[in-house]
Amino acid sequence: MTVRRARLEDMTALLDGLDRRDDPRLVAEDEQARYDLYGDALRAAGIGTERPVLEIVQRDPDLAMKEAAIVAHIDRVAKELASRQDFSQWWQGQMSSLHVNDLPFAARRAAEWSLIKQIREGEPVDPQLVSDATDWLQRLLVTETVVDDVLGVLASRGRTKRVRASAKRRLEGRK
Repeated sequence: MTVRRARLEDMTALLDGLDRRDDPRLVAEDEQARYDLYGDALRAAGIGTERPVLEIVQRDPDLAMKEAAIVAHIDRVAKELASRQDFSQWWQGQMSSLHVNDLPFAARRAAEWSLIKQIREGEPVDPQLVSDATDWLQRLLVTETVVDDVLGVLASRGRTKRVRASAKRRLEGRK
């Protein structure tokens, strides 16, 4: 048995030992240790079967901790699920009933991943969604998108000078 596998089994046993009413800090007082534990548990649970772990993460009294762990999980899942439809189904199935929408950063990140997937799939995009996107999303789009309309929105209405300049350069290079 590998060290990582043994650690995951130990971590899973720790989390399984929590009663639904228990404070997750009983497992790990240290925030970094708890964050790592949540990430390992979510990866070990696998996509589509992580609800019990998410329920524990949601009970963490530290809002920043729970939101950071959930956002990291959203990012991981979004990278693994190729289509917008698969990601949306996962989001609805695993996250919506857990009141994750009460965590604005997590809900926004999921919406932005959906927008990324929409653009990648060649679907039309509301320009306002692109111009209102977070700096994170705009930086990602300006480096990877090949959609001239999206680059045009970023060139004219990007949130930062860097994004606007990069989008303009990419557009000029495509002509």
